[in-house]
Amino acid sequence: MGIFQLTTGGAIGMLGAGLAVCLAGAGSARGTGLAGEAGTGLLCEDPSKFGKVMILQVIPGTQGLYGLVIGFLCLMRMGVLNGTYVDMSLQEGLRYFAACMPIAIGGGISAVAQGRVAAGSINILARQPEHWSKGMVLCITGGVAAWMLYLLCGRLGCDVYAANLFAAVFAALYAEVMARVRKCPAMPYLVIATLPMLPGAGVYYTMSMGLEGEMMTAVGKGLETVGIAGSLAVGILLVSTLFRLVNRWKG
Repeated sequence: MGIFQLTTGGAIGMLGAGLAVCLAGAGSARGTGLAGEAGTGLLCEDPSKFGKVMILQVIPGTQGLYGLVIGFLCLMRMGVLNGTYVDMSLQEGLRYFAACMPIAIGGGISAVAQGRVAAGSINILARQPEHWSKGMVLCITGGVAAWMLYLLCGRLGCDVYAANLFAAVFAALYAEVMARVRKCPAMPYLVIATLPMLPGAGVYYTMSMGLEGEMMTAVGKGLETVGIAGSLAVGILLVSTLFRLVNRWKG
């Protein structure tokens, strides 16, 4: 059967691939636009910082690349690109669609968030350019320390959710403290400190197992990935709320 004579299953599968490309790409476009707006203002005053600004602006565009790769991977699996497409059932189409949704939704949302973080980092570069390298070292130090705490919790018998929760609390505390010590936003420190703990591998394995037809295993891995993300979010939210209450009490 040709690709222009699609059944419902084939159409749903291709819809998932299209959404993976389009939504992740749209999020990346928005994110790079936010970073570009901040970078343009800085470059108007100091063009010598072009290289550093370009690095920060490119980062939000990576989600669009991930979406493109997942979209092409699905189309290749379906046989659309090499001309070997065959009819598929509704269940198979839904399987491809579900495998594409994590990068379609997550990539689109996280790209915008990364754009805002990149814009904040460009503002730091504009205000304290002499501390650029020091800031990078301090950010990386937080990520290393948080990851070591995660490994230690695992050694002490904590499950993956508790280990991520404790590590996220530490990373958020580190970011808040460094923000006050260095008079900078906490977000860049927080993003880099939590980066090693982000469940990117879980998202990949969920999509891979879904494409291979192991739906129950994929659902289990997906729920585990969501649980890890929830643990990270709860840890960050607890620390953020605590510091806001303290600032309000002092004010």
